Amino acid sequence: LNLSLVGTSFDQMVVDLLDEAYEQGVIVVAAAGNNGVNLNISKTYPACYDGHGAATVIGVGALTDDFKRPSFSNYGSDCVDIVAPGVKIFTTRNVQPGFKSQDQYAALFSGTSFAAPQVAGVVALMKALHPSLTADEALFLLQQGSTRLDESALASGFAYALNAAGT
Repeated sequence: LNLSLVGTSFDQMVVDLLDEAYEQGVIVVAAAGNNGVNLNISKTYPACYDGHGAATVIGVGALTDDFKRPSFSNYGSDCVDIVAPGVKIFTTRNVQPGFKSQDQYAALFSGTSFAAPQVAGVVALMKALHPSLTADEALFLLQQGSTRLDESALASGFAYALNAAGT
């Protein structure tokens, strides 16, 4: 389940739904947010929710094509478990009435909401091959199959980056 949404608090209904998803074996992946803040200090949700441990929700930050943290991406090892490309991602978009453009159906966008679905897609493929895969196992495999980032990236609060070819 991909959640490309961010908030600063949760109501009990959302907590209950995340807990139930975890208990039912649903792996939840969430965008970390685009405020450029350290989530170890200022939490956002659902990426920082850890009711059952680190893998309750797999938090995803954005990464540039040269393995750097873009200024907008939230970071922090308490909430960001992995990063994926999140700058200038080619994707579809809605068409605004009266909008004039050569390519009105697609554009380049940036944000953790574009990084998280890439991780969710890899997790879905892993789950398809191993239906009993747990969230904890998925997070372990994601990190083990990812690129361990260098010291400058670690200083930005990122440790693992989804490989360009996937995990």
